[in-house]
Amino acid sequence: MAVAELLESFKADFESAVVILTEEYGQPTRSGCDSEDDAIPLSGLCEFAVWDSPGGSFFLAIAYEDRGAPMLLMVGVTE
Repeated sequence: MAVAELLESFKADFESAVVILTEEYGQPTRSGCDSEDDAIPLSGLCEFAVWDSPGGSFFLAIAYEDRGAPMLLMVGVTE
């Protein structure tokens, strides 16, 4: 599978997860594409969304730092 096709597959999974998380936690407090966010400990962000919850903030992100690195779809807590 080519990188572009793989990224499109990851974006579809990302969008599905955003819908589910939004139903549970409301709209993300911030989101972006092809940018950096100091609270997300990943390089090469392709797309991300951040939610605030009573226990703290968390994110969902697609990251692809370099052609030789794996592509990630990750959920984590913000720093």
